[in-house]
Amino acid sequence: MIDAVHRYDGYIVQSTGDGIFALFGAPVSHEDHPQRAVLAALKTQEDMRPCTANLRHSGKMPIEARVGLNTGEVVVRSVATGDNNPEYTSSGTQPAWLQQCRRWRQPDRFGTARSHP
Repeated sequence: MIDAVHRYDGYIVQSTGDGIFALFGAPVSHEDHPQRAVLAALKTQEDMRPCTANLRHSGKMPIEARVGLNTGEVVVRSVATGDNNPEYTSSGTQPAWLQQCRRWRQPDRFGTARSHP
C-alpha cells in the first residue's frame, strides 16, 4: 500500500498497521492529484491479487482490502517534530467521512465521492 502511494507522489499521514491514510495534492500540489489517488488505489489492489490468490489456493483466509477515496477539500497543516522534519495532518469533515466510507465498502472494491463546498 505504501509503495503505491509513494509511486503516485502521495503522502502517508498515518499508518495503523492494517491500513493507511494518505493525502494526494499535499504537501506537494499536483493538478491531477485526484487521478493519482485513484491510480494508487488500483495499484494497491493489483499488487494484492497474487497474494490473495495464493492464500485462497492454500485454503487460508484471503486478504480483503477496502479503499475509500474522497476528492473534497481538507485543511492541511504542518506539525513540527523533534527531528526538524515536518509532518502533515488534515482536519475537517472529509477525513472523518472517509474513515466511515472505508468501513462500509465491499472488500476488494473502492468507491469515490466528491464533496461540494
